[in-house]
Amino acid sequence: MLNEIGEYMEEEIVSRHSNVRLLLCGHHRKAYHMQKTFENGRTFTAVMVNLQAESLYATTGYCMLVTFDPVTRSIGFTSYSPFFDDYDFYPFSKNETFTLENAF
Repeated sequence: MLNEIGEYMEEEIVSRHSNVRLLLCGHHRKAYHMQKTFENGRTFTAVMVNLQAESLYATTGYCMLVTFDPVTRSIGFTSYSPFFDDYDFYPFSKNETFTLENAF
C-alpha cells in the first residue's frame, strides 16, 4: 500500500480477513490501482482516486464512474465530467480507465 494508513489497512484488515477482496477509496492524488496476491493465492485489489486534487481542474466536475457487471463479475472504472461531457481526466493514463475481472 502507499502510506501508513494503507499499511495498517493491509496488515490489520485485508491480510486477516479472506472475504476482503476490494478496497475503494479516495484522496490519493490522481488515479491508482494495484493488485496483490497473498501466499495462499487470494488476490486483493485497491483502487484510489482523487480527481479533485488537481487544482487546475478542481471545479470541472470530474468523477469516477464505477460500473458493476454481475454476469462477468467485473467492475469498470472511468472518469467523466458532465461539465465538459468528457471522459478520461488523464487521457494518457493507463490507471484511470480499466476493468477488474472476476472482482466479486
